[in-house]
Amino acid sequence: MTKRKPLSTLVAESLAEKIRSGQLQPGAQLPTEAELCAEYDVSRTVVREAVARDGLRRRTADETSSAKARYDTLSTREREIMSLVTAGLMNKQVAGRLGLSEITVKIHRSNLMKKMAAQSLADLVRMAEALGVRDERASRYPSLP
Repeated sequence: MTKRKPLSTLVAESLAEKIRSGQLQPGAQLPTEAELCAEYDVSRTVVREAVARDGLRRRTADETSSAKARYDTLSTREREIMSLVTAGLMNKQVAGRLGLSEITVKIHRSNLMKKMAAQSLADLVRMAEALGVRDERASRYPSLP
């Protein structure tokens, strides 16, 4: 049994397709709520949901591209440290894996937090997830035999 998409998702996808195909220019005046209701034969609530969904999708895409631009400014070492720290390793464990001192890891970690504009480790983890740069193989705890 296939799950049907909500009408609001279908309306949002249709509008996005119109923009991609050139039928609706980016930045151009969008159709009014009433016009969308008539065109898709849906209620105003569905149209409002579609607009909200599309806004969320665009904000998420903007945040991801912004994080990607900041990630591109990191050095290779900072990227290595970011992937290990966001996988849950402690500074001492990261230092051991990379053959660095713990102080050096702390300095790189501090620099990458500033460059990524992360207020907390949780922010950094969310960015790493969105960018797909977390080292999933890294674990804080060694595997048992």
